[in-house]
Amino acid sequence: MKRTLQGRAHVKLDPKGRVHLPTRFRTGLRNENQLVITNSIHAQKRYLDIHSIAGWQKLIDQIASLPSLRSEVQSFQRYYISSGETVDLDGQGRFLIPNHFRQFAELSDDIVIIGAGTKLEIWSNNNWNKLLTDLESRFDEVVSSIADLTENHRAKKNRRRSGVEE
Repeated sequence: MKRTLQGRAHVKLDPKGRVHLPTRFRTGLRNENQLVITNSIHAQKRYLDIHSIAGWQKLIDQIASLPSLRSEVQSFQRYYISSGETVDLDGQGRFLIPNHFRQFAELSDDIVIIGAGTKLEIWSNNNWNKLLTDLESRFDEVVSSIADLTENHRAKKNRRRSGVEE
């Protein structure tokens, strides 16, 4: 059964830049002792993505299967993939967020870790609150778009099953 990372946790960075990963997230990551951290941006707000080693490898394989001459693929590889770094979880479930990542994501003492399905995201409390306010103001539109995507995906899957070419 596939494990899903979900939920939110408001946690504190310790003075050394370590974060304690809540148990529900460690369990969702199958208690791995290494993770991959990388930078990301959404709605002009910087944050960090955390992947399991297996999830990271799957993502790399997916990107490698795309046309390598497309500028979008190259940009993704240069920005997101090249920034990926392995971090170790200690026996207490903590890991160090390297200083350059803390600066990039504007992390201070109070941070938010969210489960986003197959990965975790780490946000500064300030950026998370701004993003959440924005998402709340347009959530009806988001739900409608997800409904359309779901229906389109279902129809495409049914066409494949019935042998209809795209």
